[in-house]
Amino acid sequence: MKNLILFLLPVFALTFFSSCGEDNDIATDDVLIEEIASAENKIVITPDELPESAQSYLDATYFDTYAQVVSRVDEKGYELFLGTDELQYFNLEGRPLRAERRGRGFRPFHGPGGCNASMIPVDELPEAITTYIAENYPDAEIRGARERGDLIVVGISGHVMLVFDSEGNFIEEAQVVHHGHGTPLEIEELPTAITDYISTNYAGAEIKKAFEVRDGENIVVGLLLNDERVLVIFDAEGNFIMER
Repeated sequence: MKNLILFLLPVFALTFFSSCGEDNDIATDDVLIEEIASAENKIVITPDELPESAQSYLDATYFDTYAQVVSRVDEKGYELFLGTDELQYFNLEGRPLRAERRGRGFRPFHGPGGCNASMIPVDELPEAITTYIAENYPDAEIRGARERGDLIVVGISGHVMLVFDSEGNFIEEAQVVHHGHGTPLEIEELPTAITDYISTNYAGAEIKKAFEVRDGENIVVGLLLNDERVLVIFDAEGNFIMER
């Protein structure tokens, strides 16, 4: 059976996290993040081994990407390396950890600084965006939205990502994930090992988009199969790694 990684599907309510851990000591989070990041006893696990609350948080916060590597550090917590090259940490109970300190020797943390700073509540989206979606995707449900630099990425049902500028002007429909996360590849340039694997294991699928991530270490291919979008990840030599 394929090792399905976290398939960021429906958005869960964020009310559980809305307090953003106000009763938690941020300094303690900093220490725990550093201990997890520098640990030498990391154990690679599958995303479905994460606590349910961590999975729900990821579904809601990182709907536009995927988890490449998930690691557990016994008696400490979890580290996730995401398709956007961000790191996200959780404690053993699945609470997202927030980083404040950036002292010397502290391993860089590229994830959100806490409080879902990049998330945009659906009811706060610019009217231009909600109007565009209502007119062009009348049957779609908005599953989440977040800022990425000067862009707003909105996830709607069907695993479609709609990209807008900060004023709410439509830019593009991204296949599965926003290709800004990597370097686009021409479909014709894909290694034969990848196209053969897709032909064998995803018969009838249409390759919609492909791109390199992690400086070419991985190749991500977006497929359209039976009106569903599927993300398949390979290494640089074309060996299958995982499906999202």
